[in-house]
This record gives sequence, structure tokens and C-alpha cells, in this order.
Amino acid sequence: MTHQTTNTNYTSQPNPINNFHLDTKEDEIDLFELWQTIWNQKILIAGITVLVSLGAALYAISLPKTYETNAVIMPPSPSQIEAISLASLKDFDIEQPQISTVYENYLEQLNQTESLLSVLQNPAVKDYFQQKELSDTKRFEVLSESLNVSLPTESKEKLVFKTLETSLKFEAHDPQITLDVINTLLQTTANLTQASIKQNLLTAVQERINTTQLQLNLENERVNREIIAEISRLQDQDNLSLASINQQIDLLRDKSKQERQYRIERLKIDFDIAKTLKIEVPVNPQDYNRQASSITKVDFSNKDPSRYWLGTKILALEIKSLENRLNEDAFIDELAELLKKKEALKLNVTIENLKARKDNFPFSDSLRNLKTKLDRLDQIFKQVTLAEFTAYRLVKPAYLPEEPIKPKKSLIVAVAFILGGMLGLLTALIRGAILKRRAENNIQKQPTL
Repeated sequence: MTHQTTNTNYTSQPNPINNFHLDTKEDEIDLFELWQTIWNQKILIAGITVLVSLGAALYAISLPKTYETNAVIMPPSPSQIEAISLASLKDFDIEQPQISTVYENYLEQLNQTESLLSVLQNPAVKDYFQQKELSDTKRFEVLSESLNVSLPTESKEKLVFKTLETSLKFEAHDPQITLDVINTLLQTTANLTQASIKQNLLTAVQERINTTQLQLNLENERVNREIIAEISRLQDQDNLSLASINQQIDLLRDKSKQERQYRIERLKIDFDIAKTLKIEVPVNPQDYNRQASSITKVDFSNKDPSRYWLGTKILALEIKSLENRLNEDAFIDELAELLKKKEALKLNVTIENLKARKDNFPFSDSLRNLKTKLDRLDQIFKQVTLAEFTAYRLVKPAYLPEEPIKPKKSLIVAVAFILGGMLGLLTALIRGAILKRRAENNIQKQPTL
């Protein structure tokens, strides 16, 4: 008994070396067994793969088709902005639109909300979104998300040629809508850019027009003041001349009157002498006995105060004539010329012309220069208003897509096939492991013979 017990105890002790070999054997992967398991589960693997691929195919078929089109633009050429890039703008300190500024303005407008809202007003685009029964806000969000604008990026490297291409892409379930959106966006943005650039130029030109018009009005008022001052000066000059002429006329008349009075007094003295000498008719002063019949010529211009020899009859008539004279003007030689000058002063042609002047431009260089400047600005304003130009150059136009970019059915099915195969393999391995464990448990449960 003791021997048997001891023997039993000895056999019941674990052997570490044997356990190590057992664990190592259990940890080893039997590739043949693995392949056999996969092969035995081939129908399951194939079924799962086919089922997943079929589901993916049905899913791909159920997805709506998505189409995409794109366009590429670059800065405009010089000829495209020639109508708005007027060289005459420099003469008035107005910045001349350049290719870079026009293109930058276009790119700014391209991302503006106003441009996208204008696209939504396109009848075809509007109908497309109305069919989806989307709100205005949602339409704008969908349009913004579906549109991809790739703007030129600044490169830190010094390149000989700088890429200024801008790419526009749009995705939609309707191929025609993709084309309509791109073309409408390009044209709408071009219109907004035209309006913006033209408005800026027209504002600047209008400011110059207003300033020039103000200068013109001020200069015209200054010229009018000079005209008024000139008229006043000429009138004062005429008044002075008239006063001088009147003074000369008065002096001549007074002088003539005095001379007439003096002459009357002298003639009266001569009359008394002739009366005393009893000379009634003209006689020769050297011969009192000679009769007036022998005198064929009497010199009335002789101013010799002794004229008694003319006789009392002639002297009496002359005295009477001088006393009855009411106006001396006919006997003043210088008076006729003075009266002409006085009459001429009544109508000063220069003054009348100045008063009748309605246009000062022919008589003022400064006014003519300002008027010429104003006319040029008006011409520029008209040119800018009527200018038609393109703010971009279309390198690659948008096209009507024929094939959808989404869904990629072949890719979906291929990925589903691979994933289905992997899922089938995993399922097969798990099922094989479960079956193997069950088989081992059954073997252990069988009684030992």
C-alpha cells in the first residue's frame, strides 16, 4: 500500500518540460489546418462576399448621379480692357484701370454674396432648386457648398512666370445646371465688376467735372466783375470827357459872347465917328471926298478897330445884327468839332458791346481753357458710360458633362467585394474555431477505454 501510494504521488506531480512543449504546440498556427478551415467555409465566404457586393451595387445604383463641370480663367488681355483704360484719365489725376486691378476686382466680386444670389435668379437654376423645395437660405448654402473656386495663390519662390489661373468647379445632379451655374456666375460677376469699375471711374470723373464747373463759374463771375468795372471805368472816363467838352464849349461861348460885346462897343464908337464925319456909305479912309461907288471891295475881315469909313448905314446894320444875335455857335470855329465829340460820347460802342455781351469765352483764355477741360471730362464721362470690357480671359470654357463623377459604382462594388471577402474570411475563421472547439469538447467528454 505504501509503495502504491508513493508511486501514485510520484506520477501525479506536473512535469514542467512536458507542459512547455504542450503550450508551445498549442501556440503554433497550423497553416494547413487554417487553409482547410477556409476551404471548408468557401461557400460561406463566397456567399458573404456576394451578398455584400450585391448590397453595395444596389446602394450605388440608388445614389443620385452627380455631375461636375469646371472653367479656368486668367487676367484679361490689354485689348479686352482697352475701352475702359483711357489714357486721358491720367491728365486729370484719375487712376487708369490696369489689368491687375480689373482682375483683382473680378476675383473679389466672384466670392461676393451678390454674385451667388444673382446666379439663383437664373430661371433654370431657380427651377432646379424649386423642385427640391428648399428655402432661400438653404438654396444659398447648397450653391455655396457645391461651388469650388480656386483662386491664385501667392508663391514665395521667385518664379519667372506667375500663375494667375482661377478654377471654378460646380457639382449638381443635373448636368445642364452645372453648365448654367458656371456660365451665369462668370457673366454675372463680369457684369458686377463692370458696374463697380465704371461706377468708381464715373464718380471720380464727376468729381472733376463738378470741380471744373465750379472753377468755370467762379472765373466767369470774375470776368463779369471785370466787365462791370470796365464799363464803370469807361462811363467815368466818358463823363470826364463830356465835362471837359462842356467846359470848353462854355468857355468858347463865353469868349465869343465877350468878343461880340467888345465888337459892338467898337462898332458904336466907329458909328459915332462916322456920324460925326457924316460918312453914310463906305469911303476910302485916305480920301474922304471919294464916294463908296468907287469901292468895289470891302474887307470885313480886317479887325482894325477904326472902321468908321464903312459908314453909318453899314455900321448901324452890323451893330443891330450883333445885338440881335441869339446864338454864337455858328460863329465859333472850334465848336463844331467839340459838338461832334460830345455827340459821340452819347453812344459808347465799347460800353454797349460790353453790356450786350452774353458769352465771355471768346474774350477770356482762362475761360476757354476751363471750357475745353470741361468738354474733355464730359467726353470721358460718356466714353466710360458706354465702355464695354471683359474683366477676365476664358482659358478653359465650361462644358456640358456627359458622365457623372458620382457615384463611382465600380469603385464602390470593388471596395465592397474586398470588404465582403474580408468579412467572409473573418466569419469563416470564427466559425471554424467554434466548430473546432466543439469537436474537442466532444472528444474530451467521451469515456476512456
